Amino acid sequence: NTCFMNATLQCLLATEPLTEYFARDFAPAADESSNALAAAPRRDRRAGSGAGSGSGSGAVAEAFARLVKQVQGTAPRGSVAPRELKAVVARLAPWLAGYQQQDCQEFMRFLLDGLSEDLKADLKARRKAQLAASSSSSSSSPAGAADGTRAETGGGPETTLASSEAALLAGGEEGERAGSARMWQASRKDGATVVEDLFQGQLRSRVECTACGHVSFCFDPFLDISVPIPEGAKQVEAPARGRHAAAAAGREAAADSKGQNARCRLEDCLGAFTETEVLDDENRYTCDKCKKKQRCLKRLTVHRWPRALVLHVKRFQYTAYSREKLCTNVTFPTEGLDLRPFLSHPSDADRPAGGGRAGGGGGGNG
Repeated sequence: NTCFMNATLQCLLATEPLTEYFARDFAPAADESSNALAAAPRRDRRAGSGAGSGSGSGAVAEAFARLVKQVQGTAPRGSVAPRELKAVVARLAPWLAGYQQQDCQEFMRFLLDGLSEDLKADLKARRKAQLAASSSSSSSSPAGAADGTRAETGGGPETTLASSEAALLAGGEEGERAGSARMWQASRKDGATVVEDLFQGQLRSRVECTACGHVSFCFDPFLDISVPIPEGAKQVEAPARGRHAAAAAGREAAADSKGQNARCRLEDCLGAFTETEVLDDENRYTCDKCKKKQRCLKRLTVHRWPRALVLHVKRFQYTAYSREKLCTNVTFPTEGLDLRPFLSHPSDADRPAGGGRAGGGGGGNG
């Protein structure tokens, strides 16, 4: 049962800028003999080397690049078995090995992290080779277009951080802009790969103290957003076991076709994700101005949209004794999805036209 892998790969393989890069621009180790920077040291590629999602071993990126080329070379209506990529994932993430049912979001995050780490490792190696070959440090360039990574440009880190800290102390809109820019720069301090360029966005957390009115902000990067199904639209799937499972699934499908299952829109899920949360009782927040725990209002919004937006619908809810699957039908438009209500500043013009590409519908494993 590898539907968790199939669902994720179909979304990623349909993201054209990603596949175009790995099909045309990515240079795996075996193809680097003609590269001027081929002498750059690379990390050990032996099985089991590295940690996490590969720690820059290169195996994930190389297996994905070969899969992309294999898919593009397959005749229409043909099929491809991603055995090599599955073997690499199983070696680096044993919990995703085998054929048990897994979480598609967990697999997707592992894969994107692995691709990013591999490309960043190549960037560091190429930078080192460039510095060694350069007659002076001032003539060397950190840009690495050949490995899908580019360095973030701007003022020096000391000047940038100092100015950001001063603006944060000033508070208000200026502090918000400075805080966002500072955290965005920090999230890309090692450079931005094709993964970050496509999928990375930024969330803003706004917390307002109800006692004094002080507002504080926190900014975090994301590669995907997990959105909940609104409480009023949740419908728990009827349990089914053994030979009755197929019949139960058929009844669910028939009920859904007749509109008997609960339904909601993707916009409703995004609304639930961004609705204001009251922090009270044991969840009280320490106000920076009051210097003590106070009742506060918290709201998450999207501050920077990515070029390709990945949305994951939370299909499971947990009780003290069990895990329940939600069979609510979530509808979404194939184009024209209005994402402005979920922005920190809906009037901002600096956002991808049309809101980017949505993927990760949260199927049976989501």
